Amino acid sequence: MAGLVGAAPMLERMLEEELAAAGFREGLADEAILRGFCAPGVDAEFGDLDQAAAWLTGVDTGRIRKIMQILTMRFHLRNKAEQLVIARKNRAREHVATPEAPRSESVAEAIAEVAGAGATASDLAETLRRLDIQPTLTAHPTEARRRAVLRKQARIADVVQRGNEVRTPAERLADDGELRRALLELAVTDEVRVERLDATDEVRNGIHFLAGSIWDTVPKLYADLSDAIGQHYGVDGPKPGTILRYRSWIGGDRDGNPRVTPEVTRRSLAMHREAAIDLYQRACERLRQDLTVSTRRRAASDELLAAIKDGPSVESRHMRFEPYRLRMVQISTLLERARSDPSAYSAEAFERDLLMIGRSLTESGLGTLATGGPLFETVLRVRTFGLHLASLDIRQHSDIHLTAVAELLAAAGVTDSYAQMKEQERLEVLRAELASARPLVRSFHRLSEQASMVMETMRVVADAVRVAPHSIGTYIVSMTHEVSHILEPMLLAKEVGLFDPEGRGPSLDFAPLFETIDDLQRAEPLLDELFGDPVYRAHVRRRGDLQEVMLGYSDSNKDGGYWIANWSLQRAQREISLACARAGVTVRLFHGRGGTIGRGGGRANRAILAAPKESRTGRIRFTEQGEVISFRYALPAIARRHLEQIVSAMIRATHSALDESPDAPEGAHRVMEQIADASFRSYRELIEHEAFWSWFTETTPVAHISRLPLASRPVMRSPGAADFSKLRAIPWVFAWTQIRANAPGWYGVGTGIEKAISDDPSLAERLQEWAGNWPFLTAVLGNAEQELARARLPIAERYAASAGIGAGDPILDLLRSEHDRAVSVVRSATGSDGLLDRRPVIRDLIRARNPDTDALHLCQIELMSRAREGDPEDPELQASLLASLNGIAAAMQSTG
Repeated sequence: MAGLVGAAPMLERMLEEELAAAGFREGLADEAILRGFCAPGVDAEFGDLDQAAAWLTGVDTGRIRKIMQILTMRFHLRNKAEQLVIARKNRAREHVATPEAPRSESVAEAIAEVAGAGATASDLAETLRRLDIQPTLTAHPTEARRRAVLRKQARIADVVQRGNEVRTPAERLADDGELRRALLELAVTDEVRVERLDATDEVRNGIHFLAGSIWDTVPKLYADLSDAIGQHYGVDGPKPGTILRYRSWIGGDRDGNPRVTPEVTRRSLAMHREAAIDLYQRACERLRQDLTVSTRRRAASDELLAAIKDGPSVESRHMRFEPYRLRMVQISTLLERARSDPSAYSAEAFERDLLMIGRSLTESGLGTLATGGPLFETVLRVRTFGLHLASLDIRQHSDIHLTAVAELLAAAGVTDSYAQMKEQERLEVLRAELASARPLVRSFHRLSEQASMVMETMRVVADAVRVAPHSIGTYIVSMTHEVSHILEPMLLAKEVGLFDPEGRGPSLDFAPLFETIDDLQRAEPLLDELFGDPVYRAHVRRRGDLQEVMLGYSDSNKDGGYWIANWSLQRAQREISLACARAGVTVRLFHGRGGTIGRGGGRANRAILAAPKESRTGRIRFTEQGEVISFRYALPAIARRHLEQIVSAMIRATHSALDESPDAPEGAHRVMEQIADASFRSYRELIEHEAFWSWFTETTPVAHISRLPLASRPVMRSPGAADFSKLRAIPWVFAWTQIRANAPGWYGVGTGIEKAISDDPSLAERLQEWAGNWPFLTAVLGNAEQELARARLPIAERYAASAGIGAGDPILDLLRSEHDRAVSVVRSATGSDGLLDRRPVIRDLIRARNPDTDALHLCQIELMSRAREGDPEDPELQASLLASLNGIAAAMQSTG
């Protein structure tokens, strides 16, 4: 495996040496004993886990924690080494790529494919014009590592990468010392936060990536796209517009998170603005140093000279012959003013100034300085990031809006019974009030605390929209079940001047979020009704006939299981797109994808190509959260690869949408419905079993997950006694991952496919054919196959046994039998003898990780047993249990 994980063996060896020198010899010795027990023999899947477990019973809690810390560090290093290998392989493939044989899943490959299909320059221009790609960072609690740990890992990666360069002996010696210091610092750094992150910390974490690898990567992406177009279409090829922008939920998502207050949202907007201006100030200083063009050598345009004359007064004697430098100082002054007064200088004004400088350079014969390099890159960044870095979405639950509207209507004397009204009655009231110019109340001070918070949030949004319209994204309504659930926040927005029946003044986009299986199935008729509402349709028309619709991957899976969630989402994409098309509205689907397969994770580019043709409008949003952000954006090379895969897939999907051929085999929809129905019933049989909830809470470490200080958001949707309905999807999936069952990523697949084949035996052969040429089925089966391979049910059985659940347990029986069925049908459908035979690198990496992961599981099982039998509040025991969660998350490269 050394070749697969690159620098990992070297890093682990150095780690051991530094730990030994720092006094960790006992921990290393204990770890070696446990790893020895867990190492499997030749052709064996497991080591001697019984002996390992017995040995752990005699090891005190502090020693177990040290063992886990060392194992966790090993996995952190392996994970980083794997990223470095990915980056190196991508670079090697890029080195040998040619226009005729471009690198797989690259922007160059997408443009080559479009050109090879006979597309003209105008055809390609139309495809590029449609592109609107908006990755969205969220603060969901899925990153177990502290930022301090992430920084040290980044340092380690930097040093290792330098090893690929030509280094002098002295430089190599210095690198070795720096690497050892970073490893030692990592060893003595707490792996678990002392306190839970607050919402402002989360904002800071998001900005860390936006202002780092994302900021650095965006110009490279456009350069790749321009180069590819030039190779196939020449200098007259289309010039891509702004196809990529970032959004954020961090500081704006208040659904079930009381810690995201109006002040947090206000502060989030300010922090994004401050970070953007800091970055642009550095860019301006770079341009001031570069653009030393003297008018004694080349004339500047009258336009530029006039702008300088009308600009801020600055000390200019030493720059009197250098107008470009002088203008950059003026721009820097304007940016500094905008830091505290957003109305002082806008992104649009900034872009105009930069383009004016470019025109002047071009007119004076220095066009090369305008069309490439720092000036051009700054223009690209202004178009991508504005002065807000990422547009902030606001999300709130529909019930909160209903309560606030009912209170406002009562305070205004309109009605005291709004909350008790039927839907049609509510709509009549809402339409009447939305058509009226008068506000409902003059002051919010006498409202309840919850209603006041909602209205203060609206005020913050209104203030931001008035001075920087692009700083606010979309207002998203969770649990949208009725048309009134969209009109209610519109009425609240009207109270602060963000909706006017005559279309005057600023306004806001509103998006429904369809999360449950039932909501996904009802999305099309609900949208038909929504667009049939004259008030709302007029609002959408004023907003450019664009409707964003968000799809929830997490709750649909938790609600109905893996297969029906995936199929319901696939079907909903098509139906939502058709509803929007009927209304003359362009749809932008917003995919609320998590990091794990059970929450919609997996390769985003493959999901794009698997989407139904009707939904391929060129517009897309998708969430990126927690450990997904850390993985995709920790290294600039990985960030570039991630974004090029997304853009490549979007170019191909958008262009192929113009093709009239069907995107699903004949009869496939009916078969998917059959599988989904049987799979759903199988899944609900599991979670509705009378023994399930107690089994889940006793077997998994979900109670300890609630103590893990991951983020500001609580693990339960509402206070009170914990139950399945209140548990959020992230800790739900996290708990299954910790015991290596991974049920959200495969449960029900076996029963569903078996039932469909029993009804029609000829289906087995067709499924194998579809799995090879229908992207949707390829992705769903491939993701389930990976989760089945990552599952390790004998480990889950050990967790159950530790909780006093033994042979004959009905939940374990259901898990085992369904796992066996799923493995059988997936192998049959993919035509493989074993799981992941077609992806041997992933298969071998999973197998290589298993023994050390088993060791971490055994440690956690022992600690959970001690918590049941002793004092669960013991500080050492609690700290060790949290460390075990962190360790297994590192080993599995996954939380929720």
